[in-house]
Amino acid sequence: STMCGRVRVALVMATLWSVDGFAPCGLTPSPLSPSCFSASRCARQRQRPALRLQGQDNNEGREEDRVQKWAAPVLDESAERIESVKAGVLSAVVGSIAMAPIACLESTAWYPSNAFDPQWELAHDGLSVMLGLFGLVYRYAVRQDRNPQLKQGVVGAFVITRALAMLQASDGCTALPLSCGPPLVYFNWEMIATGAGAGIESSIAFAASAAAIEFAFSKDWVRRFPS
Repeated sequence: STMCGRVRVALVMATLWSVDGFAPCGLTPSPLSPSCFSASRCARQRQRPALRLQGQDNNEGREEDRVQKWAAPVLDESAERIESVKAGVLSAVVGSIAMAPIACLESTAWYPSNAFDPQWELAHDGLSVMLGLFGLVYRYAVRQDRNPQLKQGVVGAFVITRALAMLQASDGCTALPLSCGPPLVYFNWEMIATGAGAGIESSIAFAASAAAIEFAFSKDWVRRFPS
């Protein structure tokens, strides 16, 4: 009888172990349950649903912020065109005035042409057109973003593009591959001086235009492009 009693106790314990092993911790399992072998493990299991819900909420919040950032508001296209024209005209006028003093002093020693010759006039007429286009691009590129690196990048892109376009190969250069002599083979001293002169003039013009547009933004004379 003693042996039979021990067998019955063993069977009951085995049954409780197998059933209670699959019970969640919130249902007060047995201390011998393998799923809740320790109190800390039970606590972690109870916290997992809350953590999953919190993670889902965070992901939904980030997605909502991303959608709101790139959401396109309803625009009055006619009004936006007028604002862009204002930015372009302001940029062309201010940039041209800002670069005028240095333009009057240019010579072939550090610029592709002498002041007041036909090539000089053609170059600066083109610069005025570029300044007008710069005003349009600057307004659309910067929009509501306050990042100074973005603004500097737009100015730098126009400065580098114009300075490179103004370069002229020296008479002593040979082609395929381009070789113009020291110090850089591809660029000689004369070309470096020319590029530096065009770069300085372009930097003054485009930086002045950007500053004028930002000032107009601050005074609401020109509205920022909505984003």
